[in-house]
Amino acid sequence: MKFWDSSALIPLCLSERQSKVLKKLVREDEAIAAWWGNSPGVLFGAGQISAGRDAQ
Repeated sequence: MKFWDSSALIPLCLSERQSKVLKKLVREDEAIAAWWGNSPGVLFGAGQISAGRDAQ
């Protein structure tokens, strides 16, 4: 199983420069784990969540 960032999945759906290479990787190992959200640390650093909310 390989970890894929969600942006790496786009060339699997659309014809892009890296599509052939990435499709070959999927054929070799079809198990995909993908992350599409933001980590709490990123949101905290951007001021989108507060320390008080994290502590709850």
